[in-house]
Amino acid sequence: MKLEEMIRLGLYYIDFETPEAPITMNLLIDIRDFLLLKDSKWYKEKFQAAYNYDMGETRSATDDYYSTDGITYFVNEDMNITSCRLHDSAITCDFKPYLQDLSSFTKKRRKGEYTHEYINEIDHFFTYCINRYLAGKDGFYARESGIRAIYKAILA
Repeated sequence: MKLEEMIRLGLYYIDFETPEAPITMNLLIDIRDFLLLKDSKWYKEKFQAAYNYDMGETRSATDDYYSTDGITYFVNEDMNITSCRLHDSAITCDFKPYLQDLSSFTKKRRKGEYTHEYINEIDHFFTYCINRYLAGKDGFYARESGIRAIYKAILA
C-alpha cells in the first residue's frame, strides 16, 4: 500500500478532524496535538496490541523501541522551531507558522537542534509514514512491533 493511502486510512481510523489535510510536517504536529487530547482508554480501545506494547506488557528485550523520532528540528533566536531535517535524509522542511512549544522536544548536542519525544506508538507510526512520504520513499517496511500493530489495526 502506498504511504499516502496508509496515512489517510490512519487519519480516518483515529477520527482525525481533517483527514484530507496536505501531508506536511505541520500535519504531523497537528496529529501530535490531537493525540495529546486522547486518553489511555481511547488508545487501548483503538489499538489494543500497540497499547500493550507501549506499556511494556508485550515488548521483549529484543524488540526495537525508540523514544525519539530521529528528526532534527531547528530553532531560531526566539526559540521557535522553524524547520527540520527528515530522518535518514538531507531533506529539510519548513514549518508555517513556527512552532513555539518545545515541551515535548529534547535539546541535542549542537546549538539550536532538537529532537521530538514520541507520545506513543501512534505518534511513532505517523512519524514513520510522514517522514518516508516527504522523503520520497514509498511503502510501509517498518520492523518495529509497536507500529506494525498500528498498521495491522488500520488495515483490519
